[in-house]
Order: sequence, then C-alpha cells, then structure tokens
Amino acid sequence: MRSVFTLPACCVAALLIAHAQQGLTGTWRAVDVAFAPWTFNLAADGGKLTGTVSQGGQSGDIVTGLTGLTEIYDGAIDGNSFSFKCDSPGRGRTITFKGVLDGDVITFDRSVRLNGDDPGMDGIYGASGATHFTARRVAASPVPPITGPPAGSAAPTGGLRAVFLGTGTPIIDPDRSGPAVAIVAGPQAYVVDAGPGIVRRARAAFDRTQMSALRAVSLKYLFLTHLHSDHTLGYPDLIFSPAVVGRPGPLEVFGPKGTKDMTDHLMAAWKKDMDVRLNGLEHGNANAYKVNVNEIKPGVVYQDANVTVKAFLVKHATWDEAFGYRFETPARSIVVSGDTSPARSVADACNGCDVLVHEVYCDLPAGRAAGAYYQAAHTSASELAQIAQQAKPKLLVLYHQLYLGGCNDDTLLQQVEKAYRGAVVSAKDFDIY
Repeated sequence: MRSVFTLPACCVAALLIAHAQQGLTGTWRAVDVAFAPWTFNLAADGGKLTGTVSQGGQSGDIVTGLTGLTEIYDGAIDGNSFSFKCDSPGRGRTITFKGVLDGDVITFDRSVRLNGDDPGMDGIYGASGATHFTARRVAASPVPPITGPPAGSAAPTGGLRAVFLGTGTPIIDPDRSGPAVAIVAGPQAYVVDAGPGIVRRARAAFDRTQMSALRAVSLKYLFLTHLHSDHTLGYPDLIFSPAVVGRPGPLEVFGPKGTKDMTDHLMAAWKKDMDVRLNGLEHGNANAYKVNVNEIKPGVVYQDANVTVKAFLVKHATWDEAFGYRFETPARSIVVSGDTSPARSVADACNGCDVLVHEVYCDLPAGRAAGAYYQAAHTSASELAQIAQQAKPKLLVLYHQLYLGGCNDDTLLQQVEKAYRGAVVSAKDFDIY
C-alpha cells in the first residue's frame, strides 16, 4: 500500500510565502497603462513587503516624468497575493495597490483615498490613472538607490551639499544648462538662481542621486542673486511646473529689488493657465500657485532647522542690486558668489568656508584685455586667485565659466592655480560638492 505524506497547513503557508518572497523581489513596470506608467521596486522579507513606487517613463510613444521614488508602507504578503500603500507627493491622496503574482507578471488593482476635500491631481496619482493593470518584471532584484554623488564629484560632508543643476551662461551650450545651484541641507533644497529648464534639471539630478530634496514637489525655496535673464528664465518653470505635479504649498522667493515686479508680471502672464488649472477639471491646489516674495537686504535672510542663509552685496556692472549667499550649518558652510566683479564682500562672507562657488572668465593673452562689460560685471581667473587667497576656502569651485579667447577648463584652472595654491575644481552640470 502506497503511503501519502501531506504537509501541515503551516508549512504550506510558509512555502507559499517563501515562493512569493523570491518571486516578488525585483523591479516591475506597468505595461498596459497609457499615461505615466508605474515602476515598482519591491523587496519581500517573510510576510512583509517594502520598496518604492515611481511614476513616469515611456508607454508607446508617450514619455512622461512625473515623480521620484515614493516609499511604500503597510506591505503584506499572503501566498501569491500582496498589498501595500503609498502617498502621493503632496500627501493629498493615499493609494492602495493589491496584486497577484503569476510568474513574471503581476495583476494589480488600485484604489485611491482622498486626504482632504479636493487636493486636485497631486502628481497624477489621482483617480485619472488606471485602476486595473498588469506589470512585468524588468530586473531580478530591486534597483538600489544611489546615495552618493556621481563619479568624479567630491564626497560632501556635514549634511550640506552644493548640487550644480546648471553651470552655464547666456552662451547656448547643450552641456551646460542655465545657472542654478541647489544647496541641499537635510531634506530640503535651497536653489540659487533659476536658469532655463531648472525643474527638469532638478529631476535629472534626482534620478542620478535619489536626493528627495530635488523632486519637483519639494522645490519651494529660491534665492535670486540678480535678475539677469539667464538667471531667471527658469523662474516661471519653478513657479508653475511643481505646482502642476503636486507641490503642497507656495514658492518662497528671496531676491533683490525688482523681484516682486517680475513676479507680478509672470503671474499676470500665466493668469489664464492658473484659472484653467484651478477652476477647470484639474481642480489644482491654489496654495501651490502662490509665490511669497521677499526683497532682501544684506544679513540673515532666512533660517530654519536645516540651514541659515545670509546675503551679501556684490558688484555686477550697472545692476542696482546683486547678491551672493552664504549657507551654513553647525558643521559646514557654502558660499555662492553669483555674478560679480572682484568684491571683497565675497572673501569676507567666505572667511575660511568649506566651499566657495565663484563665477569666472578666462584671462586673455598678454596684450589683450577683456571688454569694459566683462571687467565691470565678472571676475577674471587671476582676480579670482587673489580673492581666494583672501577668502581661504577649503575648496574653490568655479562655475558660470566664460571661456573667453577660446580657452577651456584646463587652461582656466591653470590660470587660477598660478597664484592660488589651494584646492580648486571647475564644476560641470550635476557635480556635487
């Protein structure tokens, strides 16, 4: 007589969980979502499920880029079935995903709960998205988040970092976006200047670094050095793009005299857009479209639990006001010069700072001089060497580089190093120091 062995129910359950644990762990992409498909990075541990969700990418001919990584929570596994939750970027909605694993395919059901009266689209995590869809495996293990700076960047310390979103000038260079530096302190980014394309540049930096402070919905502080077009063409982008995709509150702006007038004109120019987005079918969040403008004077202009920001006057040709900024924590300090001709105020603001970010143009060959505008508005390599000697930064970072006379980065660095023996680098877009 043949004997039959039957596994106890507890063992069967354990085997099912182990099978799901092995099968679920990985990266999955929604394949039948026409707009803004989800990507899931899942990690199973026993009966628990952790990971992240992001939304955007390519589906057919449609390409979108809406959100960064959002942590999932309340993840649970029951055999081949599982569930988890995540919140939309502005936390206006809670999304519940329920799935069934079948080999390399997951069948998902999705539901949305409003966390308020009407938080609007909130990053397209809302009810406009698919409620039933499938996802296929694209990687056998979760894609690890990138926690450090890109290759070639200095390793930052002290919880304060300068992320170069753009190092360019008015000269059109596809490798150098318009001037914008994100000073990241803890969970928040404090952006200095708003060159063209700033929000997409911040998203690209987020994709490289996984710094949540660089997500569009997190961009809420802007410090303008002056109002030249190459430093402000991205200002309306910073006002409106994050508002559309779920920034929860206003943009806080600090800048020289004239900032409020510029802002008022921008808001008037996009008045119809705001009316449609707020009062039409999108039901946008009115607070996200507000801009609080602070026209500043030298001294402490902003302070929170993450950072203290001090402004100082610099000299930029015939502008009535132009500022540089010092960002400091108890452990680290970063000074950004903005556009300026040689100014003692930069050296005084640095005074041994960890990082001095300074604009520069190449010295011309003997017998040639830069034009009157360059001399009044900007700082030559040899002039910057003298300022750095006075400022004594631990690291001098060149940005907004003007390559006059056909010079390049190597020549520019050599010119600075002729008279300055400290550490110096020439920044490129996406560098972190």
